[in-house]
Amino acid sequence: MECTSGSRSSRSIRSQVAYLPKFQRLFFSPCGAGRWWMRVGWPSLWIFSTVVFVGCSNAQFGGNSGKKGANSSIRSNDPEAGGQDGEDGADADLNNKGGDPVTGINKGCLSRKAREYNIAIAIDSSISQKQSDPQNLRGAAATSFAQAMAGVANAQAKISIELAIIGFSGGARTGRNSPVDLGQSGHDGVARDVSDLVDQLGAGTNFEAGLLESEKALIRMGAEKGKRNQRNFIIFLTDGEPNRSEKGSIFDAVLNPSAMIDAINQKVSSLVSELDVAMISIASGTDLNEEGIRLISNMAQPSQNSVYPDHKGTYIRADSEDDLEGLSQQLGQAISGCQ
Repeated sequence: MECTSGSRSSRSIRSQVAYLPKFQRLFFSPCGAGRWWMRVGWPSLWIFSTVVFVGCSNAQFGGNSGKKGANSSIRSNDPEAGGQDGEDGADADLNNKGGDPVTGINKGCLSRKAREYNIAIAIDSSISQKQSDPQNLRGAAATSFAQAMAGVANAQAKISIELAIIGFSGGARTGRNSPVDLGQSGHDGVARDVSDLVDQLGAGTNFEAGLLESEKALIRMGAEKGKRNQRNFIIFLTDGEPNRSEKGSIFDAVLNPSAMIDAINQKVSSLVSELDVAMISIASGTDLNEEGIRLISNMAQPSQNSVYPDHKGTYIRADSEDDLEGLSQQLGQAISGCQ
């Protein structure tokens, strides 16, 4: 635009800014300082303001985003906390392939696989436990595992977790408080049942009785075959080989051990086929021979994909105190693991 007093364009602009105060007319006039302001000053100020605003915005929002990411990571690993952006813990963890570093539980997999979990923990309560586990680390592991699962059940209303404690020696019995709805009652009942087992150790080791009592507990919890939204588990923990059976006396078991072992294997197979049970078998102690270890490891049924893709047996060898102290985490991984 040419700055001539007689031009039509300059007269038009002067008429439009005539109502402005003198100071503002100076900057918006098409001549003199106004000309410099419109062509150089105003565009430069606009560019400078934009750069400053964008830089400050990125610094502010970027910092908040970083803090949010860190907090979300902590929440997604906390059974009692939600996930990112208000998501619950399970949904926030759906793409997390690993479990919680403390509990071993993968909340995302747990939520994705099923809504109902029925768990029977059969613990060897024979007198030999006084030597193989004098500190009752196996009971502490069961209690810690129940506490971790209760945390998930409390945080996730859509997940139901029931758990029963069974003690077996020459026979078997279910704890007085079992089964316990962990979401409703917490793990206190489980802790009391575990404590009772330690006070009432018996003679003999009857695997079959422990399996039968576990089956009754699962049925009481509502375990059924073919419910895709349900997962049923038996956690079977022993430090020795069986020397009792449901048929015959102790002498029959000693004289004909193959019949006793066949009965155990048949019971495991029926639990898998009739109730869709996944067996988690745990061999503790150092006195087991190869045959005993083989029997317990073979109880870890079914093999992968024979029931559901992520519902399979697991064998755990816990022959030291360190192994027993880390057992709760291994149970969390075995129950909640998925592909």
